[in-house]
Amino acid sequence: MRMMGSVPELERMEQNEMDEPQMLLRPAEAARLVAKSRTWAYEAMASGLLSYVLVGGSRRIPRSALLDFIDGLQRQESAR
Repeated sequence: MRMMGSVPELERMEQNEMDEPQMLLRPAEAARLVAKSRTWAYEAMASGLLSYVLVGGSRRIPRSALLDFIDGLQRQESAR
C-alpha cells in the first residue's frame, strides 16, 4: 500500500520538479499547483471544468489542461 505524503513520495515529486516537468499530473499534484484540494480536482474533472485522460484505470490531468483552466480564470477576471 502506497502512502501519500511518505518520504519516498515526497522525494519522487521533488525529483520530478528538478527534471523536466511532468506532462500528466495526478489529481492531488494538479490541485497543489493551483492551491486547491484533491477533492476540488475530482469535482472539477466530474463537472468538465478540468479535462483529464485515463492511463490504465487512473485519471491524469495533462499540464495543458491545467494551463487552460488558469487561462479561463484570467479571462473571467479581465471580463469584469
